[in-house]
Amino acid sequence: MAHPSRRVTVNCSLCGKEKSIPLCHYERNTTGNFLCSRTCQSKWRCKKVDTVCANCHSSIVAYYFRFKRFENLFCDAKCQGEFSRKRTKVNCSYCGDELEIRPSNTYTKKFCNRDCYGKWRSENLRGKNNPRYTRKIFVSCNYCGKKKRVSPCHAVHNYYCDDLCRTKWRSTCYSGEGNPNWRGGFSPYAPGFNNALREEIKMRDNHACQLCGATEIELAVHHVDYDKQNNSPENLISLCTNSCHSLTNGNREYWTKYFAQVISNQEGATTIPKGSTAQANGAGSARHLLRRRKRDDDIVCSAWQHAAVSSRKRSESCELR
Repeated sequence: MAHPSRRVTVNCSLCGKEKSIPLCHYERNTTGNFLCSRTCQSKWRCKKVDTVCANCHSSIVAYYFRFKRFENLFCDAKCQGEFSRKRTKVNCSYCGDELEIRPSNTYTKKFCNRDCYGKWRSENLRGKNNPRYTRKIFVSCNYCGKKKRVSPCHAVHNYYCDDLCRTKWRSTCYSGEGNPNWRGGFSPYAPGFNNALREEIKMRDNHACQLCGATEIELAVHHVDYDKQNNSPENLISLCTNSCHSLTNGNREYWTKYFAQVISNQEGATTIPKGSTAQANGAGSARHLLRRRKRDDDIVCSAWQHAAVSSRKRSESCELR
């Protein structure tokens, strides 16, 4: 495409006046007509030529721009309707059957239905006869080196035979210093914040989220005061990674006080071992232990009362016998 700063001189098609226009506008023009102003453009649109009606072949006067734009012109709407309803008999380009088409059908090939059109394409537009045909080339996978025959548009710089090779290549090249987000291996956490410490905190919290009480879920160890250098057990608490841990990113003063109270209540609560019936029933959270323990005691007392009543009734029935 020409640079817009380059200009050419043309003559107005109506008045003949010279005008300088950008070269890109000159190359885009498909009519070959150049107008110097809006006045000449209006006059050019009102310019008329003598022609004939495509239906009745009578002489008519039409605007020049319509004469250049449309192949068929008509004297009125009636002639236009009659012309559109006309049918011309031709032979199908595939099966040779006779069919009727409208005059507006200007395609070189005529077909009686889509089946004939599809069969003709499958026989005549295959391989090199197809206008979109491109010879396939062999490329090598950027990871495993396996060669594959693909179209030139798919032969990119980094080609992979499948998603597995792409993932392996990325894990190799974009790990450590190869990752654009690499910051020299700096970690905001203190050295003592390791897997052993995290597992100890999770065991203390009975492997349950201390906010929603969910168990059998992936847990994260959260710093209560948001100081990642403070790894004391009183500053660490277990939260589920799905929503609770993300929820604590806002309103930090409230969550700091809240979790400090939870940990203080947890110190006096009874510990439930992992895998016990109480934890399986959703009582793994430390703040629910006392409530659940009281409810379990009520259930046990009710069971003892029921057993005592049943035993008394059996003894009374034996005495009556």
